[in-house]
Parts: sequence; C-alpha cells; structure tokens
Amino acid sequence: MKKFFLFCLFSCMCSFSTAKMLTYTIVSGGGVDDRFLGLMNQQGQEIHSYCLDQCGNWFEPSTEHEGETLKSKYKGQKVSAKLSYEINNDRIVGPGDDEKLYFIQKIKLLSKAEHSKVKH
Repeated sequence: MKKFFLFCLFSCMCSFSTAKMLTYTIVSGGGVDDRFLGLMNQQGQEIHSYCLDQCGNWFEPSTEHEGETLKSKYKGQKVSAKLSYEINNDRIVGPGDDEKLYFIQKIKLLSKAEHSKVKH
C-alpha cells in the first residue's frame, strides 16, 4: 500500500512539473470578488481562468456593474501562461468547493518580438 501511495504522489508531482507555458490571447476579464481572464488558446477555445494574484494591474473599476473590468489596452494582448485545472477548494466565491476550475499559475505579457519566437 505504501508503494502505491508513493507512486500516486510521484505521478501527481510529475504532472504538475510538466505543465508548460503556452501562448494565449486575452479576450475578456474582470470580476467582483475574484479576478479572471478569458484566454483564447491556439485552437480557438476560450478558457475562463482565475488570476489568484498572478495578473498584473490589468483591471479598473467597472462603470457598468460593481466590480472590476479588464483595461481595454490588454484586450487582444498575447500572453504566455501556465494554467492548472484544479478543484476550487473555497478559493473562488460562487462555484462549489468541489467544482474544477482553471487557475493561472504564471502569466507574462508578450511583446510582438517575443510572440513571434514563442512556440504554439
């Protein structure tokens, strides 16, 4: 049983370490209690990802609702980001504690020169 547990633990650790930075386009963002970004991947799928203090000063107070919205200069920006798909565990207000959500682990704005060098 001990060997099985160690194997599972090792497998989980390996899966976390193999996650890599991928290129996305920011298409939306904001939030009331928790900030999020809508990230478009290279296949055209939008991924609703929570920032958890990983995003920069990219938000401003919303004029349409209580909360914040993405500053317009960031919409359409290319980013390199590492995302995880995890159980909420009471981090985000609204979704259930056991619901799986996307979280931004690391994110970086790309300059036009950097974007042309990044592998998709």
